[in-house]
Amino acid sequence: MGWQDGAALDLLAFDAAHACVRGRENSLRVRLQKWGNVEGLMSANIDWFLVDRQRRADRLGTAVFDNVRGAARLGLDEGFLMTNAALGATPHADDVLAVRAPPAATRSTRSALLELLASDDGWPTLARRLVRCDQKVQMTLRTHMERALPAGLTFVLGDLVEAVKPEARHAWRDYLEPEADDATARIQDASIAPVSRVIDARRIHAALLEEVERHGDERAQAVLHEWIESLESGDEIPTINELSRRLGWARSTAHDAVVRLRGWGRTLFPDEGASEPLPDERRPATTAKGEQR
Repeated sequence: MGWQDGAALDLLAFDAAHACVRGRENSLRVRLQKWGNVEGLMSANIDWFLVDRQRRADRLGTAVFDNVRGAARLGLDEGFLMTNAALGATPHADDVLAVRAPPAATRSTRSALLELLASDDGWPTLARRLVRCDQKVQMTLRTHMERALPAGLTFVLGDLVEAVKPEARHAWRDYLEPEADDATARIQDASIAPVSRVIDARRIHAALLEEVERHGDERAQAVLHEWIESLESGDEIPTINELSRRLGWARSTAHDAVVRLRGWGRTLFPDEGASEPLPDERRPATTAKGEQR
């Protein structure tokens, strides 16, 4: 949708009115009775609506922004980066940052920033990981920035985001759409198999990612990324207990996310080893005569 698309913009305005007015009628009425003015609250509601819509429409882009901003926050806290903005404030896209020096008038271009970041061998893997908002990714990016960006370099945070966003998208797409002669990676963990055990990992990930984004299931997406990262690093696919520990969730939450992913896997790949029951769906054991024990 572009700003010149009148019909689409009208639809967006209608949705905003429903979410920000009709959906918050009680709080607006209370505010109006107490203060006689709801302008500030309405402005905040509209800001919330637009940010929420952007996150839903571009989850990968939003994750890249959150990771870059998180890395910048770490750099500011540790003194690696400096800014003229208020100390302790959350970094914004238009904030000017500098490496180990006060910001200068001359600012680096997006292409120059990308060239510096890409000069390190670890960049392709890191670029792909940026599509998932994660504190570990932010810490890795902060370390990468310290290695790649020279002292005195001044840049706008939003320029850094826009420089790496296409790289993250391309790296992720290249992973999901490998060349024909690329080696087939397979998932081999019995606790999450059989849905993925006999299916090419990249093919199922591509299909599942579309399903996850269609449902807006952020927990299932987090599990999917953990699987992918494990495959890329050569590690075993994490068990439900390990997923729970890594993601800071209750075991039942991790299990439910895995169940949803496996359910979608059965639907997408009904003829490829996805027919065995889930652990909590196992049929009662039977005797030789077929009687339940």
